[in-house]
Amino acid sequence: MSRVLVPVLLIIVSAGLLFSYIKPAYENLQEFKFQEAELVEAIEDAERLMEGYQGLLRDKSSISEENQRDLEKILPDAIDVVQLIVDLDVLTQENKLEIKSFEIPYIDREAVMSGAQLSNKTRSNQKQGNGPVGSAVLTVEVTGDYDNFKAFLLDIERSVALVDATLLDIQVPNEFKPGTDKDITYTVGLQAYWLKAE
Repeated sequence: MSRVLVPVLLIIVSAGLLFSYIKPAYENLQEFKFQEAELVEAIEDAERLMEGYQGLLRDKSSISEENQRDLEKILPDAIDVVQLIVDLDVLTQENKLEIKSFEIPYIDREAVMSGAQLSNKTRSNQKQGNGPVGSAVLTVEVTGDYDNFKAFLLDIERSVALVDATLLDIQVPNEFKPGTDKDITYTVGLQAYWLKAE
């Protein structure tokens, strides 16, 4: 009888161990293996990203300081409204035009570069629109001769800063005749761009 009872007890104990310890331990081991595979994949992705980042840093360091300054002028980290107005004033004076008025749109204060921020350029945190680039339109009203105005637009086109003319309204004075001294009024919308915060 004991010959039969001992093997039966061993089978029962083995089955109990299988369901109470071995099976949960095996399932935990499988879960750990799955997590390990995910972690290995994440580490490989991080290494690839780090290699890409190091490559971008090498590319950036190969750009000369002069070219970096030009890139910052093309697409700055923030809008320097005062400098933009000064630049427009210089362009209008060089082209013998007179600024009658200008309108600055509302721009998030974090997108505007003040004098104190010039040393540590803060990036814009504009919520409007999608994408990494923010934009705003500055409207300028100038008066002067048509040929001078055309030269003014060409100077804006040739400027390093990325600016688009998005609006043009021309008002000719009453009884305007070619060759007279009466100036034409031009309203121009200039769209400026900056990099948003990441």
